[in-house]
Amino acid sequence: MQPPADCILHNFDVAHVRSGQLPIFYGIGGRIVTGYAGTVGVRIPVGFVYLFAGAPFDIFLEAVPELDLAPSTDFHLAGALGGRFWSR
Repeated sequence: MQPPADCILHNFDVAHVRSGQLPIFYGIGGRIVTGYAGTVGVRIPVGFVYLFAGAPFDIFLEAVPELDLAPSTDFHLAGALGGRFWSR
């Protein structure tokens, strides 16, 4: 399986917290599953991410409706809970 490729937009005006930031995000992306019965489809990730104040990491929670288009049409819901670390 190949990792998905998503174009994400963040909205910082929905939720406000005392420390850090809590934007929601949404977007659209693609997915390719390789192997014997490979599939191609689209994803629509929606979720929120907590950006820690003064720290180079975040945590996120997302729900992702996925629509497979080839070789057959199929719909399912995926999700993720994760974190990211980045260098500045």
